[in-house]
Amino acid sequence: MQVGINVTEDSKLYIGSTLGEVLDTLDASGVSYKMVYDKEKNGVKESVIDLKDLHTTLQLKDDKLEYIRMNNNKFTFLGDIDVGESVSQVKEIDAAVVERLGLQNNKLTYLKIDLRPMHIVIVVNPNNADEDKIRVAIEKDSLGRVHISTLSIMKG
Repeated sequence: MQVGINVTEDSKLYIGSTLGEVLDTLDASGVSYKMVYDKEKNGVKESVIDLKDLHTTLQLKDDKLEYIRMNNNKFTFLGDIDVGESVSQVKEIDAAVVERLGLQNNKLTYLKIDLRPMHIVIVVNPNNADEDKIRVAIEKDSLGRVHISTLSIMKG
């Protein structure tokens, strides 16, 4: 199962990608980045890559992409939500997440739905038992635009 999100028109980053794959993708699409942290701690290599121009942060553990934090942009945007219609639009958000992330045959589980500030957490369940679950956090900005804010490997 590959769960990823575009950071530019022609580059998509996938949770679980290796450091080499991430850097190759960024270099091939001309994205500027800076390795802001890259150290080994307690036997685990941790790295943080800042895509400053894209307002995106990537975190890797043992050279595996485990976390993507993004601002609202055309690649993370899911829709506009009217305050009075939030409950009815959860299904629309669900469909938009499936489309935006390119999911197929995955079951989505809602961990949290808080409609007042619009904070939703969805878990993408893998098709195979040996794959990781992926946590998708969704938020609404002050203008009512709903977007994916983080993708991460779910622990436990």
